[in-house]
Amino acid sequence: MHEMSIAAEILNIVERTVQENGADDVTDIFIEVGSLAGIMIPSLEFGLDIIKKNTSAREAAIHIEEIPGKGRCPNCELIFPMDFPIEPCPDCESSYLVMTSGDELRVREIEVERNI
Repeated sequence: MHEMSIAAEILNIVERTVQENGADDVTDIFIEVGSLAGIMIPSLEFGLDIIKKNTSAREAAIHIEEIPGKGRCPNCELIFPMDFPIEPCPDCESSYLVMTSGDELRVREIEVERNI
């Protein structure tokens, strides 16, 4: 389950950001995951819930947005939704495609509180 190592790296990013900005507690973490990134979102959520317990994000709400896959055919220039990383163009059936979205994995936003 590689989602556990991904969850650990996300929380490393969060902890580093908290330290660099002098924050105390993380309230929300917003993550974008592409539908074609090969990440099982429920497994990632599970890993984040377990790993965050001993961090400044222990009470943070996790918000994961799934980004749909899209591709572009360089042959006919069609832009279309992709359900699989490798599939033919639905218009000209070319097998050479460029994925334009769906492979993302990023921490988009971290919301924090400062205890004064």
